[in-house]
Amino acid sequence: MPAGHSRIGPSVLIRWDLLFQAVDVVATVSARHLVTVWIGE
Repeated sequence: MPAGHSRIGPSVLIRWDLLFQAVDVVATVSARHLVTVWIGE
């Protein structure tokens, strides 16, 4: 059981790290898009 938990732990941490990176990228792209739209109008 402990071995299984230790395996799941790091995997979840890595997924959370990638998730936060993805959210950061999406937020940056969305912000740029909004700015472009505002400037366009």
